[in-house]
Amino acid sequence: MLKLTGSKHLKYEASKKREKEPKPDPVAPRMPTKLSAAGKKYWKWFVPKLEELGILSQDNRETLKRYCALMAIWDELYEDVKANGVSQMSPNTGTSSQRPEYRSMMQIGEECRKLEGEFGLTPSTRTKIEAINAPEKADDNPEKQYFA
Repeated sequence: MLKLTGSKHLKYEASKKREKEPKPDPVAPRMPTKLSAAGKKYWKWFVPKLEELGILSQDNRETLKRYCALMAIWDELYEDVKANGVSQMSPNTGTSSQRPEYRSMMQIGEECRKLEGEFGLTPSTRTKIEAINAPEKADDNPEKQYFA
């Protein structure tokens, strides 16, 4: 009943649970050496964004590695699908079917979306994460300094 009505008591219980969660050090993990060149490109792009959000720790290394590797594969599949299309004609039956590259691209895209959700990088999951060590941001409005 509390969940359906959005009760403040439910929010209090959720915040109490978060207090008990382990709080790993917010230190960026080292880039895995076995990532492909494209995977390393994603690592270099993705890790600073997670650091800025304050949700990165050493414990995230393998999940990040998987995400970066999958995104590199997704890029290759996307280029193939862009060049060769989504469907193919069977030479024997003359029927059209989805190309295996397209199906793989869609499956990998779904896995990447799930991993992005784990890091709070989708609009619906962003509100459900709590930063380990949220960085302090300078206020962009200088008037607040004088007219607060």
